[in-house]
Order: sequence, then C-alpha cells, then structure tokens
Amino acid sequence: MGKVSTRFFVLVALLFFGGIFAWPPVADSYASGFRTLGQSVYGVRQGPSQVVFQRLKEEHAHYDTRIVLTHPESPKVRVPLPVSSYHCSYKPSVLLLALVLATSMGWKKRLAVVPLALVLSQAFVLLRLGLAIGLKYTTFQLRGDPPVDLRWIPTLAQDTLNLLLWDDLSSNYVIPISLWLLLVLPWRRSGEDGDAALVPPELDAPETLETPRP
Repeated sequence: MGKVSTRFFVLVALLFFGGIFAWPPVADSYASGFRTLGQSVYGVRQGPSQVVFQRLKEEHAHYDTRIVLTHPESPKVRVPLPVSSYHCSYKPSVLLLALVLATSMGWKKRLAVVPLALVLSQAFVLLRLGLAIGLKYTTFQLRGDPPVDLRWIPTLAQDTLNLLLWDDLSSNYVIPISLWLLLVLPWRRSGEDGDAALVPPELDAPETLETPRP
C-alpha cells in the first residue's frame, strides 16, 4: 500500500473522534436498532427456550441493553447479559468506516467498499453477540437448544474466544483494522491511482499522434 502519510492518520483521527462525539444524539436510535438486529437474529425460539433483547433503564448508564435467557420449565431461572451497544457495536463500526473513508482511493471504489465495510462490521457484532449468548447457555447449562451451540468446543477454546472477542476491549480496534486491510488491499492492488483500475486498458493507453506527411 506504500507509505502511510500523515494526512491518512489525521483523517482517521478526525473521522473516528467525530463519530465518537456524535454518539450522544444518536445513542437511543442506535441502541434500538442494535436490539432489533440482535432480536431478529438470535431472538427466534429454539424449542421452548427464549432469548430476549431488552432496553435497560437510564440508571444503567454504561449499558443500554440486556439480553435475557429464559426457559418456561424453569421460570425462576433468568440469565441476564448486560451489553453496551456503544462498545460492542458503535465504536468498532465507526473505526472501520473512518479507516475506509480516509484511505486514498477513487470514489467509485469507495462507494463499493463502504457498504461492504458496514456489512462486515455488523457481521462482527453478531458474531460477538452469538458467542456471548452461546457461552451463557454453556455456563449455566440452560435447557433447550441455544441459537449458537458452543458445547462442542473445548472449554479452553471457549474461554479464549470469550477473552478475544468479548472481554478484551482491544478487539474493538484489532478487528476493525484487520477488516480494513481485508477490504482495502485487493482494491489497492488493482490500481494505485484512484479509478485507474476501472478504466479499460484500451482507453487508458497513450495516444499515438501520426506525423503528417509533407
């Protein structure tokens, strides 16, 4: 990709912190969409067991969502999982978009990469949620089939995945940077100057001027 310029780092910082400062006015809407996405994917009934995404009250400032795992045969057993849509979803998504938008590429390429970045960022969020829900089912040995069954994975591997993708906040930065490299490198290899790779070779070839005969 060549040398990374100071301009790139400045742009990433401006876009990232701009997105962070924009969180308060969009927090309620984003958290609501976060819960809707999680409920639509993991809230489907798996036998009698249930996974419910709920809104937390304002006094829980750090968390805005609670995932509740229940089973009707054990009404007194309600396994809660508090979640912050800001840390789990918003921050890594903003970082990935900042990296993509700050990368030097033509607008045609950028318009193709940005939707892919949004899809991959939400796929990462759903992976984190599925991992957390599956681990809760395994830890508390809840009845019913979990939306994500991790019981076949060794306990040590489960703990490692939980540390890397859920407990360790560094994944909020490592995963977006990895996804950015995955997205941008193929496009950069196809052509270094803007939309050069989108221009057919015959149109991009230098013109040959004929010398008029005397």
